[in-house]
Amino acid sequence: MGVYELDLRAYLVEYPNVELVKKFKIKIIWCQVTDLQPTPVTRQTYDVYTPAIQFSTVDFVQTPLCGYDLEYEYRIKNIEKGTYTPLPSWLKQVSHLSFDVFTMDPTSLGKYYISVIGKVPAMYMDLPYEEELIIELRVKDGCEDDQVTNLSVVADTLYNVAEDGLVRYMPTWSHSEEGCPIEYLVSRVVGGVERPLSADEETVLKHFNTTGWLDLETSDYALDGEVWTIRLFMRSSFSKSPLRDGAHIFDIEFRDICWDSKLLAASFEEAFMLYEVWQMQSNLFTKMVDAS
Repeated sequence: MGVYELDLRAYLVEYPNVELVKKFKIKIIWCQVTDLQPTPVTRQTYDVYTPAIQFSTVDFVQTPLCGYDLEYEYRIKNIEKGTYTPLPSWLKQVSHLSFDVFTMDPTSLGKYYISVIGKVPAMYMDLPYEEELIIELRVKDGCEDDQVTNLSVVADTLYNVAEDGLVRYMPTWSHSEEGCPIEYLVSRVVGGVERPLSADEETVLKHFNTTGWLDLETSDYALDGEVWTIRLFMRSSFSKSPLRDGAHIFDIEFRDICWDSKLLAASFEEAFMLYEVWQMQSNLFTKMVDAS
């Protein structure tokens, strides 16, 4: 690269002393980019609390095709003021022209304009040249409207203590905003008031907080006659909808199986006997039988 002075000499072959010399200069410069064309990116939408999303663009197209490795800057642009701030911590530039969005912070809600500025390295240009791509990002809380639906039915249970063994409830649910955090919970309703299970109750009911399933098993005859109203539910953790819970409410009645025994009375050989004093007499019978 630079300026070079050249001599152009013309002469007659037969008369080499007859000549004409013309001096001129040549300036050799780098390929000059006259246009940079970014590829538009559609508006991106992210729901806070949900798994990360990724999006990207491609290298700006150079005119002419000089083939330079462009330099890029990534910032947030205030469209109204024309000012720039660094990318927030939850919006990461993870690789060349690629971005990752993930946050659990509801204060991140809003509209953002990601500025991607592509520059031709200054060493190649007589004058600096750059172009800007704006990517719109909307961060919203779709989980606020998440609604949970029961996909199964849990019926009331008559449980025979020490007889029925393990009873497993395996309810299923769905929710309208996939990806929103959920939690599985169980409680007991006593006198119309809902409360967590007590330590003693947890020895009877084992709850699985990763699936929402519930196991019932006990040999405690002291529970005979009790009726527990159970609320087994999945909750969308950050939903504000009245349908944030999908609840199965059912009763468990504990019974000693002996209450349901069917006894056959003893049967005597003689329905009526006259006993005489000082005499040994007998009346054969079959014993009472539990026919249940």
